[in-house]
Amino acid sequence: MKNIKNSVLVEEDMKIDGKIFSLKSVLIEGDITGEIITGEKLIISREGKIRGNAKTVDAIINGKFIGNLIASGTVDISPTGFFEGNLIIKASDFYIENGGIFKGKVYNAENEEIFNINKDETLSKLKIDVKKIA
Repeated sequence: MKNIKNSVLVEEDMKIDGKIFSLKSVLIEGDITGEIITGEKLIISREGKIRGNAKTVDAIINGKFIGNLIASGTVDISPTGFFEGNLIIKASDFYIENGGIFKGKVYNAENEEIFNINKDETLSKLKIDVKKIA
């Protein structure tokens, strides 16, 4: 997975407490507490852990995610993936592969602007109008 073109990499031995913003893809192999906003893909490796909120286009969860995730594209929880929290999607594809764990709720956002990528926003303060779909 390290060959993702033009991506931001948080390596396995790294621990970050704070906010990450990138218009590129973000690959998490380390431990993150806080917020992640990415304009492409959020990829959590088997070793990766995120505790907090994230906004992305696509998400591939091979490791652990605990928090709220906003995604306008595809969300894939792999056989080694663990998700606990709320998933807010936009008519996107959502997959839980055999062995993957999902503990939470799925919502379809009523307001399209929630999916806009803005480096100055704080996800914990975001007002979201949602409709529960699962």
